[in-house]
Amino acid sequence: MTTFPPFYPIVLSIAGWFGKDPLAAAPWIQGIFLAATTALTALAAWRLTRSAAAAATASLLAAATVLETVSYALSEGLFTALLLAALLLLAGHLDRPRWWMLAGAGAAAGLALLTRFAGASILIAAAGVLLFYNAGPGRSLMRKIIDTGVFLALALIPTLLWSWHLGSVETATARSIAFHPPGGDAIKLGLATLGSMTGKNKSAWMGLAAVVAALGYLVWRFWPRSRRRRPAGGALMVVMLVFALLYVPFLIISMTLMDAATALNSRILCPLAAPLAVVAMGLTWEWIQRGAIARLIIAIILAALGSTKLYKSISWCVQTHHKGLGYSSLAWRDSSVLQWAARLPQDQRIYTNGKDVFYFLQDRLTESLPATANRKRKVIKNSENIKTPMETLARKLAENHGLLIYFDGIDRGDFLADAATIKKYMPLQLVKELPDGKVYRLDQRRPATQAATQGAAGL
Repeated sequence: MTTFPPFYPIVLSIAGWFGKDPLAAAPWIQGIFLAATTALTALAAWRLTRSAAAAATASLLAAATVLETVSYALSEGLFTALLLAALLLLAGHLDRPRWWMLAGAGAAAGLALLTRFAGASILIAAAGVLLFYNAGPGRSLMRKIIDTGVFLALALIPTLLWSWHLGSVETATARSIAFHPPGGDAIKLGLATLGSMTGKNKSAWMGLAAVVAALGYLVWRFWPRSRRRRPAGGALMVVMLVFALLYVPFLIISMTLMDAATALNSRILCPLAAPLAVVAMGLTWEWIQRGAIARLIIAIILAALGSTKLYKSISWCVQTHHKGLGYSSLAWRDSSVLQWAARLPQDQRIYTNGKDVFYFLQDRLTESLPATANRKRKVIKNSENIKTPMETLARKLAENHGLLIYFDGIDRGDFLADAATIKKYMPLQLVKELPDGKVYRLDQRRPATQAATQGAAGL
């Protein structure tokens, strides 16, 4: 599979070197990523403020925000840790040029890109800061260009090697380009997700206010003619803020050209939590220096926000411990469909909308149902495009005496055909109706071609 970059699976496979199941080791590995994210956030906040209290608060806010996402075996935890490492090293180099920091920043950014293609936003942000940030005397234009070239070369090496390994850069990701800009609902979801990072409930207005405030601060503080002093922490505030402001536009461009089905939800925007917490703490620390009243107001705000985040995190942990998470949740552990399917012979051919469920929970290989839309372009296929995979499914059901097992309640945006759609193209006979799904077989008493013709006409 080349749709996703390989570094996260590579990290998981390390457990296999020690004779451990990578999936069983995944929770522990994710715990390491969460600890690394928390520690790097604390380090960044401490560099900005030189305050242990500020570092602890920023790390709490970041950890509480990313906790749920990092608890799944997803690449965001590794990506966020590499992102923070790259930004910290880059800021350190800008404050006091050292070749090993620049090399480390490039290497970390390269591994982040090899973890998620959204890592390209790190390269864009870093190149812009390296070229245009005025870190003081001693960084001539030529020095800036050389530093940018070195950083980009080191950052691109891992992905270029991976592309070379696949044999073709053009087909390395198996993704096509088309123009499909996100609608207003997608943007509203993104703003609401950003708003949820600042409080208890999702609020698009809160997210919009945060974006406007960040842009305003960037212009106010770093306008070329401004004589205002640089904030504490030097380049770190600039690096974090520039990345945070570029990440969402980069995702929108990606959605417009390649991944229309991407949702700007808490998982996709998870990497923003730590940089935003650091930036917020840096701004907060500046305001604290203004006097006793400012310190009191900010202390109350931070106490309210921190206690809310802490309460939500503890509640989520307690609930998750009881109900489980993902494939270990009560819904799957008590699934009537899985219990019924467990009694089938191992060589029984199954076609389902829960291929991954059977693989992970029963170690059974199954085939997926046909898709009714293109996930990347989010365009509903016409009846002729659907007809061919439906005919193939009907033939396999007949030749292999297969079963069609359909789980109710699975809605993961993969556009797989539901049972009602499949019935339009082939005659199905109900074998078993269960509380969380149904089992069908092909009804040999009625020709599949007749149903397929009627289904195509119905669309």
